[in-house]
Amino acid sequence: MKRTRVWLLGLAFLLLEIGCSSLTVYTDYDRNLNFRSYRTYRWAAQDSIPEDQLIREPRLPEMIHYAVDHVLEGKGFQKIDSTGQADLTVTVSFKVEKKVEIEDLGGREKYDPQWKPEDESQIVEHEYEVGTLKISFLEGTSGRVIWRGWAVRQMHNFRNPERIQYEVDFTISQILSRFPPATR
Repeated sequence: MKRTRVWLLGLAFLLLEIGCSSLTVYTDYDRNLNFRSYRTYRWAAQDSIPEDQLIREPRLPEMIHYAVDHVLEGKGFQKIDSTGQADLTVTVSFKVEKKVEIEDLGGREKYDPQWKPEDESQIVEHEYEVGTLKISFLEGTSGRVIWRGWAVRQMHNFRNPERIQYEVDFTISQILSRFPPATR
């Protein structure tokens, strides 16, 4: 009985990893900086999230801020209120693009009654959305971007707020797993 539970738990984690495998994460940063000197951060005045996504999920900015705060706190960063002076300023942008994939399932020739060959193609269009979530850290004094991470993945139309929060948490944890970068 106990072995079955352990096996099922392992299977559940494997399926969870497979389900999240469409996420691709990228980062870029100033390789000349020592990121160990940064300890505090604040949020920029405004995020860049399209109105149609806010209509779908009005709490999206709150979910993103919560997830980023949670990860940064775990890394030892201290959040300063928006009016205070901080080492870093965090900005977030999110965009969704509609994509179309065209698949040719192959064709076959058919013959009409006069025995003239006709090409009968089978083309299938798949429409889907791709979301890009970008997190940028700006240096507090200069305001220049010193680190940027972003994730790209196919969007799903989740209606459950807990599932949406889980996806946001997972995506942000994957992006910020590379922040701060290892210093040489």
